[in-house]
Amino acid sequence: MFRLRKFIFLLVVSIFLMTACTSEESTKPNTSTDTNNLSEQQGGEKVLYVQIGGEVKDFDPHYLAGLPEYASVIPLFNGLVRLPSGTVDVDNIEGDLAEKWESNEDATEWTFYLRKGVQWHKGYGELTSEDVKLSFERVMDESNGISAALNFKHVESIDTPDEYTVTFNLMEPDPNFLTRVVNFSGGHIVNMKAVEAGEPYIGTGPFMFEQYKTQDQGVLVKNKDYFRGEPKIDKMILKIMTDPTAIDIALEKGDIHIAFGSGDPLWVESTMAKENLKIDIGDKFAIGAFFFNTKKAPFDDIRVRQAVAHAIDVDAYVKTFAAEGVAAVPKGPVPESVSGSVDVGAYEYNPEKAKQLLKEAGYEDGLKLPTQFVSTGAHILRPMTYVQDQLKQVGIDLPLEKVEHTTFHDNNRKAMHSFSYVAFNRPPHISWWMRDVYYGPSSVGTTTGNANYSLYSGSDDKITQALVETDEEKANALYAEIQQEIKDYYAIVPFIDTATVMVRNKRVKLGYNNDSYNGALGYYYEITENTDLE
Repeated sequence: MFRLRKFIFLLVVSIFLMTACTSEESTKPNTSTDTNNLSEQQGGEKVLYVQIGGEVKDFDPHYLAGLPEYASVIPLFNGLVRLPSGTVDVDNIEGDLAEKWESNEDATEWTFYLRKGVQWHKGYGELTSEDVKLSFERVMDESNGISAALNFKHVESIDTPDEYTVTFNLMEPDPNFLTRVVNFSGGHIVNMKAVEAGEPYIGTGPFMFEQYKTQDQGVLVKNKDYFRGEPKIDKMILKIMTDPTAIDIALEKGDIHIAFGSGDPLWVESTMAKENLKIDIGDKFAIGAFFFNTKKAPFDDIRVRQAVAHAIDVDAYVKTFAAEGVAAVPKGPVPESVSGSVDVGAYEYNPEKAKQLLKEAGYEDGLKLPTQFVSTGAHILRPMTYVQDQLKQVGIDLPLEKVEHTTFHDNNRKAMHSFSYVAFNRPPHISWWMRDVYYGPSSVGTTTGNANYSLYSGSDDKITQALVETDEEKANALYAEIQQEIKDYYAIVPFIDTATVMVRNKRVKLGYNNDSYNGALGYYYEITENTDLE
């Protein structure tokens, strides 16, 4: 216990030093601004300052990778349908660009009826069914390298009988197709004329892209012609900030209004004590896990994967670093709150067993792993640093190299990792997790790569069968078998079932869900036409 406490102290200090010394520190806003004068300094406009944790590589919604991109890009676009704002409720999907929809009895034909008069940003004209067709065909074209391509691999054709009707004809049943076309990932509708003109940020959303300056900020302005009504916020300033101390100071002074929070108990306690701030904790439908690249040595040997899994004290980490209500110890490879997940149990923490497995694998004298790149973001850096110490105790050396958050994601998607911690969510239905995270064709480093960072393919036949099963009970029975197979294979080490923690100035009124935040597929608060700054 003494060793753990000593490690925790050293870990917190090291993370502070590492994050405080990053080059992005110079991008923090001027902290001399009075919180009540922010709007006045912008000529009377309502300007919302939003912290983002790194560079935005691309304002194209079909290529989103990290938290900064989700926060920056989602306000620009719509999907055919959407989840209720401020929730991750897949049981109450509502219309977005489509006013209504229907499917045939065997779920192989899905028809959507579009709103009339929806305008693209910056004079690109009215949204039509042809725009929707071209947007989805772009996603489906595997040569474009869009991670959501597999979600639509079963689409045989898309018909547009008139300007406001779109029909998807599927080669096989998909009872969950409606979740595939929500305003997330490949479901965002882009304007292909704008994409071809080098303006992939043209959407139909409540905000429009204005400018972006590397290592500084992005600017979004309101879409006065938004089909749901003119937004109350005039402008969003997306400030790149990575230093936790600078972020906290800026929040308290009112120089930024919104930031990505932390699940750390001390941070939650201290932030809750600040009168001008409000913390929002979403539902626990995301997972943080260590993914083995099972195609690379030494992790192509299951004994090495087992050794690592049994060397990690997951329970101690969650109890030490997660505030009450923020996180839980995972019960399997899919978050507990996801429909269709089952309790297959966590791996036993047993350092002696880990040492024995290493010996059996031929590493009796210890094992030095390849240097692993790690994001400077604290939500990635802290778990990796914790596990680095855990592995050292059983004779495994894990060298780490810090890289910018967007670079970290890029490297993972190219399968450059051997052992990497990744935290992410999906719509809370088991079919999404199976197709995106544990299906062979979704392996990173391929043209159809999505979030299969372990490159696991051992359950492909069962996943294929379950995805087209219209009997929910039979489908869930298959999904249960698959989750056990993933555990037995040691494809990943589930580390934490977690909620998204956000913090905002109390002047920010979300404008939905009774001014509460239960989560969002895009992680950050959704900034809509009704979001206000009082």
